[in-house]
Amino acid sequence: MEFNGMVSVAVAVVLLGASILFLQSMRKKKLNLPPSPKGRMPIIGHLHLMDDDEAAHRTFARLGDENGPLTMIYMGSKPTVLVSTAAMAEQVLKHNDQAFASRPFLTAGKTLGFDFKSIVFAPFGNYYKRLRRIYTVELLSPKRVALSQVLRQIEIKHVMESVLAESQAGGPVNMTSKLQEMGIDNLVRMIFAKPNMGATECLTREEMVTLKGVVKEAVNLAGHIYAGDFIPLLDIYDFTGHKAKTQKLAAKMLKIALQLIEKNKSKDSGPNMDADKLNLVDILLSQQGDDKLPDHAMAGILFDFIIAGSDTTSVSIEWALAELLHYPHYIKRAQEELDAVVGKDRVVDEADIKNMPFVQAVVKELFRLHPAAPLGIPHYNMEATTLAGYDIPARTTVMLNLWAIGRDPAHWQNPTEFNPDRFLNKDITMFGRDFQLIPFSVGRRQCPGAGLGLAVVQLSVASLLHAFEWSPYGQKPEEIDMREKPGLVTPRMSDLVLTAVPRLPLHVYS
Repeated sequence: MEFNGMVSVAVAVVLLGASILFLQSMRKKKLNLPPSPKGRMPIIGHLHLMDDDEAAHRTFARLGDENGPLTMIYMGSKPTVLVSTAAMAEQVLKHNDQAFASRPFLTAGKTLGFDFKSIVFAPFGNYYKRLRRIYTVELLSPKRVALSQVLRQIEIKHVMESVLAESQAGGPVNMTSKLQEMGIDNLVRMIFAKPNMGATECLTREEMVTLKGVVKEAVNLAGHIYAGDFIPLLDIYDFTGHKAKTQKLAAKMLKIALQLIEKNKSKDSGPNMDADKLNLVDILLSQQGDDKLPDHAMAGILFDFIIAGSDTTSVSIEWALAELLHYPHYIKRAQEELDAVVGKDRVVDEADIKNMPFVQAVVKELFRLHPAAPLGIPHYNMEATTLAGYDIPARTTVMLNLWAIGRDPAHWQNPTEFNPDRFLNKDITMFGRDFQLIPFSVGRRQCPGAGLGLAVVQLSVASLLHAFEWSPYGQKPEEIDMREKPGLVTPRMSDLVLTAVPRLPLHVYS
C-alpha cells in the first residue's frame, strides 16, 4: 500500500509538471518568421530546391520573387534568410549591422580559413576587430593602395605586351586566361614585392605554378555547397570526401604560406625601417602585443589576399569586355574619352581615371549587373533578433543576394540592360551610402579590399579599351556566351576569345 501510494504521488507530480510545461508552451509567443517556400522536407529542409545546373544566386532570386524580399529557407535544419532587395539590405547592413556581423561556422571556414583565423571567415569579436584594424590601417590603407600603384601598372603592361604579340602573330587572344594570370600575379606582387619595387620577380616559376594550383583548388572547393554543413550525419561520415579534401588542401596551403613568408621576409626589417618600404610579409611579422599573429593567421591573410582578390578582379574585367562587345557605341564613347584625357602617346595612369566619368560609369554598371561574388559572404546572428518586423532565431544565416539587389526594379529601370548612362550625372557610390549598389557589401563586414579591387578593375578596363580595338573571334557579338558558371565567384561559362587590333603607336606598348 505504501509503495502504491508513492507511485501515485510520483504519477501526480509527473502529470503536474507535464501540465505546467504544456501551459507554458501554449503561452509562449509564436515566432513571426519571414515567409518560407512550400515543400520543406524532413532532414534536408529546402536543399532539394537547389539545382547544380543553376547558379545559387539565381535560385535564391527566384525564391525571393515568389516569397518576398525577405525569405526564410532551411538548409537542412538550419534557418537561412535570403535578402533580395536594396531596402531589406539596408535593414540588415545599416539598422542591424552589429546583430548580423558574425559568420556561420562552415567547414570552409574551419579548414580553408585556418580555424576561422582569416578575415573572411572569422566570427565577429575581438580577434576580428584586431584583424580588421590591421587590414584597414596597414595592409590596405588608401596610402598602401596608392603605393602599390606601380605594381598594378606593371601587370597591366605585361598583359598589353602579350596581347600585342599575339595580335601581331595573327592569332586569337584568350582574354580569360590572360586576365586570370594578371589577377594572381598582381596580388603576389602586392604581398611579396616592396612598394615601388618595379619589375623584380617575387617568386620562382615553380612557386607560382604551385601557388596558382592551390588557389584554383581552394576556389573550387569553397564554391561548393557542402551538405555536411547542414546535415550532421553527412558531416560525420563525409560520404563525398569533401571534408577530407579541404583538410588535405588546408595543410598544403599552410605549408606553402609559411615557406613563402619565411623566404620573403626582409633581412633588414625592424622597428626603425621606413613603413613605406615594407612589404605585406614584413607588416604581418611586425605585429606586436595583442596584434601578434600566429602562423596559421598569417597564412589565412596571405590566402585571403590572393583568393579573394585575384579571381574577383579578373572575372569583373572579363564581364566588362563581354558586355561592351554587344554595344560598340559604348566602346567608342569610352575610347573618345580616353583619347581626350590620355592621348595616344602614353598608357593610362590611375590618376587619369578621376577625369573619366564615362569609364567610371562603365565600371559601376559592370558591378551592378555582375558582382564578382554575387552572394557575398554569408552573415550570421549569434542571438535572436528582429528584422523588418520578423523574428529571426539565433544562429540564422543571412544571404545577401548582391546580384538580385543590383537588378532590383524598385531602383533600376530596365534592370537587365547594360547601360552605363544610368550613372552619368548621378552621385551613386559603391561603398555603403546607396544600398542598390553594394558589390563590396557594407558595414562591419564590408570587403576591406574594396578600394584596391576598384582601382585594379578601373585601370584594367580603361587600359585595354585605350590600347586595342576588340571584336569576338569567329563569332558575332550577339553569339558571345553570357552564361554563368556556378560557384563562389561567378565567371562566364566559356572562355572569352577575342581579336585585338592595336590603336596606339607600337612604342607605347613596350
